[in-house]
Amino acid sequence: MQRVHAVKEGVFSVVMIGDSTVWHPFLALIPFLDTLRSTPRQAVDTVISKLRLMDLPHWDGSHADEYSPVVDVETQRARVGEVEVVVTVVYQQKALLDMAILGDVMHTLLEPQGAVPVPDVVLVGPSGMHHLTRLCCRSETSRDWSILNYEQRLRDALSAVQEACPDAALKAFTTHSVCNAKMDGHLDNGAGRERVLACAAGNTTGCFGPPRSQADEPYWEAMAADQLESFNASLWSSWGAENLVVRERAVLSEPAFSSRWEVVDGHSLTLGHCDETEDGDHYSERILEQELTLMLLPGAHGTDAS
Repeated sequence: MQRVHAVKEGVFSVVMIGDSTVWHPFLALIPFLDTLRSTPRQAVDTVISKLRLMDLPHWDGSHADEYSPVVDVETQRARVGEVEVVVTVVYQQKALLDMAILGDVMHTLLEPQGAVPVPDVVLVGPSGMHHLTRLCCRSETSRDWSILNYEQRLRDALSAVQEACPDAALKAFTTHSVCNAKMDGHLDNGAGRERVLACAAGNTTGCFGPPRSQADEPYWEAMAADQLESFNASLWSSWGAENLVVRERAVLSEPAFSSRWEVVDGHSLTLGHCDETEDGDHYSERILEQELTLMLLPGAHGTDAS
């Protein structure tokens, strides 16, 4: 915790925003904070609440069916010497978080009733995992708009957070790599993984053919073979994750963001580590520790956006 020790007194505040791949590092941080505490943990050191996104000024009602209307917010506090460390996570584990509303989220957290100190560090994960469509729901088109407009929504999020937190160190956390061999837990059945692998291999029969059974893929609709590339780009797979990361890095390389945002490359940190994941996209304690180091340490740069 070099950043904490560099603060002689006062408050050191961190805000982390994203999906479960951001929430897991937050959970890993809690026991580490406990080892640094100067005073025993108190009940008031943990605050858990929900934030209603649909009540915020920039909630997009025209695409409301795509996004989660609420997010979970958890704050952990620890006294470390003369410094109060405050770490807040805003996350949605099961649904898509609307990146374009993150400016409203930050302003709400920082209001007096929000009780979150002005952050020294803000980490944004674009929730890329939840743009990857599970095959069991492939006929649903509710995420088509958010996938097609991924770059602009990311730009909106980064710009809004820059405006809300002009003095914070800003970090962008790229989408994890997906291990195809371990993703059955997300696809719910073996047929789903077989179809992903067929698509990735260019096997149009396996990719676009009929379901093995209606019970395995109840929402499946066949598609034309010329949709292979766009279809692959939206799959919960290694190819789908790589596609999102390429798009994230391109935005983060733009002049408006490249000098302001430090990239914590979750994709590079997890790529090729199938032996360290049980479900294909959440990784081991060793990788969580690497991610936390890059998220929190000053001058600890991940792979650059290029």
